[in-house]
Amino acid sequence: MKSHRPVAKKAVVVGALGVIGRYIVDRLVAEGDWQVVGLSRRAAKNGPRYRHLSVDLLDLKDVGRKLGGLGDVTHVFYAAFQPGAGNAADYAAVIAPKSRHAGELGDGHRQSEP
Repeated sequence: MKSHRPVAKKAVVVGALGVIGRYIVDRLVAEGDWQVVGLSRRAAKNGPRYRHLSVDLLDLKDVGRKLGGLGDVTHVFYAAFQPGAGNAADYAAVIAPKSRHAGELGDGHRQSEP
């Protein structure tokens, strides 16, 4: 009989310094059983069970340098948004490149379904 040990939960929160991202970070850290990595373009302090990485997701070299060693991630929360010029109607054009790069976080870390 195999014993089941709890799976460590490690979340990456993209847009960790925004309104929604901060809420997600605070909530997960308060849960007590999460390790959280926050991503944003701005710098922020690390804390208990929280590490912050300042990264520009539109700069592939920056992404590779800063996120290349990020492993054992079990969850990604995407809460980043920066409107382009004009109304938020351009949401799809602004968000598509960032979400594509954020999706690369999971490449190589996905587990196959049973």
